[in-house]
Amino acid sequence: MGKITKYTDNHGKTKYQFQLYLGKDQTTGKAKTTRRRGFNTKREAQITRSRLIVELKDKGKIERSTNITFKILYEKWLPIYRSTVRESTFSTTQYIFKKRILPDFEDKFIQKITPQYCQEILLKWYRSGFKTYRRWFFYLKKIFDFAKKQEYIKRNPCAELTLPRNSGSFDKPDNYWNKEELIRFFNCIDKTKQPKIYTYFRLLAFTGIRKGESLALVWSDVDFKNSTLNISKTLTQGMRGKKIVQPPKTRAGERIIPLDKKTLATLSKWKEQQAKWYNFLNVGLKSNDKQLIFANKVNSFLSLYSPGEWLNDIIQENNLKKITVHGLRHTHASLLYASGVNVKEAQKRLGHSDLATTMQIYTHISGQQERKAVDQLTNYIDF
Repeated sequence: MGKITKYTDNHGKTKYQFQLYLGKDQTTGKAKTTRRRGFNTKREAQITRSRLIVELKDKGKIERSTNITFKILYEKWLPIYRSTVRESTFSTTQYIFKKRILPDFEDKFIQKITPQYCQEILLKWYRSGFKTYRRWFFYLKKIFDFAKKQEYIKRNPCAELTLPRNSGSFDKPDNYWNKEELIRFFNCIDKTKQPKIYTYFRLLAFTGIRKGESLALVWSDVDFKNSTLNISKTLTQGMRGKKIVQPPKTRAGERIIPLDKKTLATLSKWKEQQAKWYNFLNVGLKSNDKQLIFANKVNSFLSLYSPGEWLNDIIQENNLKKITVHGLRHTHASLLYASGVNVKEAQKRLGHSDLATTMQIYTHISGQQERKAVDQLTNYIDF
């Protein structure tokens, strides 16, 4: 009854498990079983199995175990969580647990995980240098909240931990270019040989749209008559690396952005060049409501990593100040600020759901420009 078997966990360690038959469910008529795993020795598994067999004989049932491993509880929580979020969010969450959280918690029994241990792990994450350690902690706390609701534990061990101070998102080098740096960047791109790349970065720099939004654009999103760009979707990564198109996370993300004449003309020219390019490759064009503005050689979605690779190549080859693709969005915000666009208008154009996000960017840029003004004054007075 309940044969004990060996298995290997994710760390390559030998563990023991068993499964017991509990009889038939009176409602469904199906067989009921209970499984126990995570034992370090066969002896530990035998002791637990014997205790459960006695309990089953004496009471006719086995009380639900309140001391299960973190991983088993995580597996119980996961389907519930999946029903509350988008596929891309679910995929990211699974990755965080697999790479960051489970290695430190998976084989530990829920009731034996102490606040002291959680604090140690939190500090380890903080010292790792990853800025996302707070997000890992948020998900860890969610598992313990679930454990408490399911009555596996009475108190969340993460409830009163000391969260290490975030060093701040602006302690790193400024992730944007000023006007002169942006002009230099575009002078480094050959519009004749690299029309797609030039058009792509022109669009990002002069609209401030996100990378995912740009890679989901089709030609019907561009209104050439009224000079506008419709943002209604974003490209992201789902389960097993699958590319998916989904609506923006917030209503503010859905917006219509006015386009300047030069950017509109650049798009119009690229549309003609794209048609010639695919004709040369013997790849058919799609209708405007399906044809991607930026696609790969087989006329499908570009990799989410492609824009970053283009940008890094140009920066390295021309010794430019290093920024990320997202830095072009900050560049657009800085240019909006410098040109006198008020924060409310900038919020709408950038698609921020929270005015505080736009204010944070504007305040940082303002601080940088104030420092520059002081330096200019000092150099002018020169004493």
